Amino acid sequence: MARPRRRPRKTVYILNALAILAALWLGGFVWFVAALPEAPQQPTRRTDGIVVLTGGAYRIALASRLLADGMAERMLVSGVYNLVDDETLRRSVGISPELFACCVDLGRAATNTAGNAQETAAWAADHNYRSLRVVTDYDHMPRSLKELQRAMPAVELIAHPVSRYTVGKDMKTAGLGRLALEYLKFSRVALSVWSAELWRALQEAL
Repeated sequence: MARPRRRPRKTVYILNALAILAALWLGGFVWFVAALPEAPQQPTRRTDGIVVLTGGAYRIALASRLLADGMAERMLVSGVYNLVDDETLRRSVGISPELFACCVDLGRAATNTAGNAQETAAWAADHNYRSLRVVTDYDHMPRSLKELQRAMPAVELIAHPVSRYTVGKDMKTAGLGRLALEYLKFSRVALSVWSAELWRALQEAL
């Protein structure tokens, strides 16, 4: 009777390595989902400015309400689509003409989260702001904060996520596929930030 063929040792190593990577990815994903912020940080704290990153249905409306409540002196809407004119945007979220004219800036250059961070950093520098309240969807918040911190490390960022906690139970929670995609994007940004910090530390040590 022929003895069963053993898998080559190299194949076993590869399969074990893949299993470990899959376990690490799954563990990281579970941590990421469990740590997603739904409640705002320091909800009564007034900041210099508010930045809202476009892309979700409730984001601008929530940020506008915070501005109207006196939570900051100005607001930046970053990543506004070029074909949306100012008045259409104002009416769609119910900002008063007076508040819109005095205290709302529209950024139209950003097309992704990294672009939002660069656009926000330039705006904050122009106004000499040292603290910002950040408004975006709760699952998008970790990556947004990473990108914003990388673009302006001296500015304090306060997270104010769009979630069922802040806008009501009518908001749909993110599905598993969307969460997994956001985790992958967050992991890429976090790894990039960590690598840059490690390289900087090594250079300073030499």
